[in-house]
Amino acid sequence: ASQIVLGIDRLDYSKGVLEKLHGIEYFLTVAPEMHRRFHYVQIAQPPQSDEEVYSRYAEQALNKIKEINERFSTDGWTPILHLDSKLSIEELAAWYQAADILTVNSIRDGLNLIAKEFVACRQDEQGVLIVSKNAGCAAELSQGA
Repeated sequence: ASQIVLGIDRLDYSKGVLEKLHGIEYFLTVAPEMHRRFHYVQIAQPPQSDEEVYSRYAEQALNKIKEINERFSTDGWTPILHLDSKLSIEELAAWYQAADILTVNSIRDGLNLIAKEFVACRQDEQGVLIVSKNAGCAAELSQGA
């Protein structure tokens, strides 16, 4: 069965989306046996600012997703599913419950509610949360959620 790895991020350089995508690309390169065993779902929310630096970053991230998918997709399997959307809380909760793993790899941020929402939605205690040490919630969640 294929695992669902989820990332929900604003397309903002502080959220580390490009770094995460480079990590996925590296993983797919060095672990070809993992192809078809997972899907990475990137839910990308628009940046909070209209500044050009944010639109350039968003464009780089979207180009990287396209590049990875073109390089690694095979019949019936595409490694990254990109959803460019601001979801309702009900839709987010459904994704949290469906995901096997959630990645929060901020380079720097304040309180990151995504990780806490994931934990709150996983009453089955089966989900895996991967949190960057730089995420605002890392200290609070370091002892296990």
